[in-house]
Amino acid sequence: MRTILASMMLAAAAHAEAFRAIDETFTFEVTTVSNVTGEPTDADSVPTYRVYEDETATPILTGSMAVLDSANTDGWYSEQITCTAANGFEAGKSYRIRIASVVGGANGATERQLTVSSQLVATTLKTSYLPSATAGASGGLFVAGSNADTTVNFNGTLSGNVGGIAGTINTLDSLDTAQDANASTLVGMVNDVIAETDAIDAAIAANGTLLLDVPTNAEFAARSLLAAAYGTAGAQSAILADTAATLTQASTAATQSSAANAIVGSGAYGNQALKTIMDAKASQASVDDVPTAAENATAILAASLSTGTVQQSLEYLRAAFVSSGVFSEAALAEAPSGGGGGASQPRINEPPAKAYTIAVGSRTDGVLECPQPLRLSPGATNIPFGIDMSPLYGTVRVFDVGEPVVSGGDVTATELGPHDWIAMVQTSGTVTAGERRIITVPVTMRTGETEQVRVKLWGMTEVE
Repeated sequence: MRTILASMMLAAAAHAEAFRAIDETFTFEVTTVSNVTGEPTDADSVPTYRVYEDETATPILTGSMAVLDSANTDGWYSEQITCTAANGFEAGKSYRIRIASVVGGANGATERQLTVSSQLVATTLKTSYLPSATAGASGGLFVAGSNADTTVNFNGTLSGNVGGIAGTINTLDSLDTAQDANASTLVGMVNDVIAETDAIDAAIAANGTLLLDVPTNAEFAARSLLAAAYGTAGAQSAILADTAATLTQASTAATQSSAANAIVGSGAYGNQALKTIMDAKASQASVDDVPTAAENATAILAASLSTGTVQQSLEYLRAAFVSSGVFSEAALAEAPSGGGGGASQPRINEPPAKAYTIAVGSRTDGVLECPQPLRLSPGATNIPFGIDMSPLYGTVRVFDVGEPVVSGGDVTATELGPHDWIAMVQTSGTVTAGERRIITVPVTMRTGETEQVRVKLWGMTEVE
C-alpha cells in the first residue's frame, strides 16, 4: 500500500503535453514525497529519466535529474534537454519521459509527454535596432519607390551580410571614440575605390581600351637593331674586320702548334724538354706553379670531404671493408693511421670459440685469476683461446696482449691480439692427460691498466 502511495505522490501533479520545435529546449521537473507522511521529501538518490520515441522500446536519451533550490525546497528535481537531431529527436514525433525515484526504500515513477511539432519553427525576432519612423522621413526604413533618398540611421550594432552600398558613404555615427579614426579611414578608402572605378569606366568609354601608348609599326621599327648606332654600315664593317683578325690569329696558332709537333716528332731537339715547355705554355702556368705531391696530399686532407670524388672513394672503401665479413666498423675505428695512434696490435676479427673463452674473476696479490680452467683434450695442439675481461672492465676494450709465459711442460703460448674486450692467445705443443700448467698473460686495457692474468691449463683425463 505504501509503495502505491509513493508512486501516486510522485505522479500526483498533472502535466499537460508539451510542444517544442526542433532544436528548442524542454525543461521538466518532479517532486518526490514520503510514502509515510505524504510530504515532499528528498529521494534516496537523484531521480533518473529515460526518453522514448513513440512506442520504441529503446530510449534515445537517459540521464539523472538535478536538485533544484535545495536550500528552500525538499524533493524538487529538474532537468533540461535539447530537442536536436543529434540527440535523436525528429519533427512530427511524440516522446515520453519516464521519471523514476526511490524514497525511503520505496520505488516510484511518473511520466512527461513531449511532441516535437513539424509546424513550429524556432524563431527569434529582434526589433531593438529598427527605428520608429514613417516611410519617407529622415531615420525611417528604406521603402523602394516611396523614399528612395531616405537616410537610414542605425543605433547599435549592424550585423549580418550587407549586400551592397550605392552612392557615397558620408558619415558613420554613434561609433566609440576609439573607432572614429578607423571609420573615417574606411569611408575615405571606399570613396577612393568608387572614384577610381568611375575613372576607369570613363577611360574605356573614351578610348575603347586602357592601353593608350601602344607604339605604331613605324615607331617599333625605328627602335629596332637597324636603327641603332651599331647597325650602321661603318659599324658592321668594323665588326667584320675584327672577326677576320680573330680567325687569322686562330689559324696562325694552329700552324704554330702543327710546326711544334713536327719538331718534337723529329727527335732532334729533345722531345721531352720541348713538350714540357709547350704544355706549360698551353696551360699558362710556370713549372713553379705546379704543386708538389706533399702539397697535394695536404690540400686533400685539409679540404672538406663531404662531397666529391675523394669522399665517394673513401665511402666505397669503408663499405667494402665492412661487407667483406673479415673487417668490421670497430676494426676500421681502431686501425692505426699514418700519423701513429690506434691499437698497438691488429684487432682479431674472429672471436674464440665459446668452449675456449674463459672469464677473469678475483684479484690475488695484484694478479687476476680465471676461476675456470682451460680444459684441453689430450693430444690437443694449436688451440686459440680468449680471456674475457668484461667481468672487471665492462665494455672497455683490450688495447694490447703481451707475451704469455707457461709454467713448464711442452706447451707454449703466443699472443694473438685484442678482440673487443677479449685478449686472444694461441697455444702450441701437445697437451697430455692430467697435465696442469699456469699461463700468465699480460693484458693492457684502453684505459691504461696492465693486468697479469693467470689461466689454469688442464689436460683432461678419462674421468673428466
